Amino acid sequence: MQNIKVGAPEVILSWLARHTPPDMPIEEADNRISAFSVQKGNCSIFGTPLDVGGVVVLHKNPCLGKDVGQYRNLTLVCVLAERIVNEPDLSVARSLLAGQKIEQKTIKAKNMLRKFRNFTIL
Repeated sequence: MQNIKVGAPEVILSWLARHTPPDMPIEEADNRISAFSVQKGNCSIFGTPLDVGGVVVLHKNPCLGKDVGQYRNLTLVCVLAERIVNEPDLSVARSLLAGQKIEQKTIKAKNMLRKFRNFTIL
């Protein structure tokens, strides 16, 4: 029997499949696994690889009601990106961003998510 080396993305996919919050609809649980695959295991904001302890599922628009868990409304981010997006205080969000390498597309992505939350854009 051949040993199969399990890389980080497979470990995270397995973790996502086994650790579904009890109140999460099945469709949303499946959609977050699909989002992880499409994002190739990377944070949608910074593009950095996600790890088991640092995968956060964000609802792009948290105000969609029953449609909030649909695939088109989910994105996976790292803990830092989640904190920046969900921080209502602009000065705190900017301080969290300080020292991070950011590209223009990263700024646009963060600002789109902040806009849905009615927060000041960075």
